[in-house]
Amino acid sequence: MHSDKHPRALWVLSAASVFYCFAFCTITSLLTLYLIQKLGMKSSDAYNLFAALLSLLFTLPLFGGYLSQKLGYKSSIIIGSSVSMLSCFLLCLHAVVFQYIGIAAFAAGNSFVTPSMYALVGLGYKQNDINRNSGYTLYYLIFNVGFLTSALLAGFIAQYLGYSLAFALAGALILVSIIIFVGFKHWILIEESTPKLAQASTGLIISCLAISAVAFWLLKHLAANNILLWALVVAASAGMLYYAFKQKDKLARYKMLALLILCILSVGFWSLYMLEPSLLTVFIAQNVDRQIAGFNIPASSYYSLDSFFVIILGFFFSWLWKFLAQRNKEPALPSKFALSLLTMGGGYLIFVLGIMLVSPQTHLVNSLWIVLGYALLASAELLISPIGISMIGVLMPRGNEGLGMGIWQTFTGLSGIISGYLANLAVTPNGGSPLQTNPIFASSLLKIGLGTIVVGVIAVLLIPFIKKLLKAPAYE
Repeated sequence: MHSDKHPRALWVLSAASVFYCFAFCTITSLLTLYLIQKLGMKSSDAYNLFAALLSLLFTLPLFGGYLSQKLGYKSSIIIGSSVSMLSCFLLCLHAVVFQYIGIAAFAAGNSFVTPSMYALVGLGYKQNDINRNSGYTLYYLIFNVGFLTSALLAGFIAQYLGYSLAFALAGALILVSIIIFVGFKHWILIEESTPKLAQASTGLIISCLAISAVAFWLLKHLAANNILLWALVVAASAGMLYYAFKQKDKLARYKMLALLILCILSVGFWSLYMLEPSLLTVFIAQNVDRQIAGFNIPASSYYSLDSFFVIILGFFFSWLWKFLAQRNKEPALPSKFALSLLTMGGGYLIFVLGIMLVSPQTHLVNSLWIVLGYALLASAELLISPIGISMIGVLMPRGNEGLGMGIWQTFTGLSGIISGYLANLAVTPNGGSPLQTNPIFASSLLKIGLGTIVVGVIAVLLIPFIKKLLKAPAYE
């Protein structure tokens, strides 16, 4: 709460999130390749199922965030993490039905954990604390340690020791997350108007079971999932507009309208971000030279490059925002969003350049192009994701942080569906050689990269308008 340091709660939440994120990344980094290589699923079907899972991982927090707000953020993290842990052990059973139940249950547990963690980080700061953006960036880069270690290790564990062990380890580390959170939750100093613990726990367990059942059905009916998600985004947008115009204070109203515009723009970033563990992983598996120092690097391990660069560059960005904020020179939110989209599009164009310069003997892309592209993708992520999370506490009326996080996650979930559409631009024939598939990947990645840059240019044009919404309470 002090202006010169971060609250102790930040470190508790960061440590617990590291272990939880290990499990999250294990599931997301392995699933697409597992479906294609082990279960023999067509790449288009695997892309669509993975996109549906991503949509649930990011949209269900709309409901989980609202319920967490009512039943208590701390209880929601404990119960949600417990359900997520059990789901990892279910994934160890390779029967298809247990795979569906497992990922549905993980999506349900995550719907309570993610918005509650984000909300508690924000509640540790005053709304005008200059350390808020720096704190969220620190939180973001610390929990990315979980993503980094998982993306590095999960592929090797699955490749050499089996998928069951990889999923079991994920479940065990969620248990570590729960122990850390329970052991140090007294450091998280917030006031919550919640029911008694027994009532809250019962309500949370029932809610998790109900959400798991809905998620299971949606995963089995992908078309219905997509339709419902589009409808949910429209309803969430309409609800945000209605709630904004109910605000008596003009500044509060304009802040919510600005938030809605930024949520819409963020879809351009998240759609490409979610291609990393699906389309990009398949591209790396089929068309990239993965022999390094005599080792065959698992394709899913390249996903760790994102977290590696987030951690390396994250310290710089955290320092930079604080340095600029102290001098009143920090770029405005819309400027960061626009730059993120332009940088993300540039990262995908780097992959296209790598395809154009493949080895004439093997027709495989040099891994250095993947490293360079991921450096740009991680930079784009640091420009939008932790800042986007931070802006919820600033732009939403006090006491509605959980709902705001849920709405942010809903638009992120829409990006999951869109990522499925984009991935299907690059469906390649089974067993196709790099010589055959390189043109397909190059054409698709070029369209994706240029399209995102166009969205970034639109975001640049909107900067003056959004700045007026954020800064001028008398603006009409």
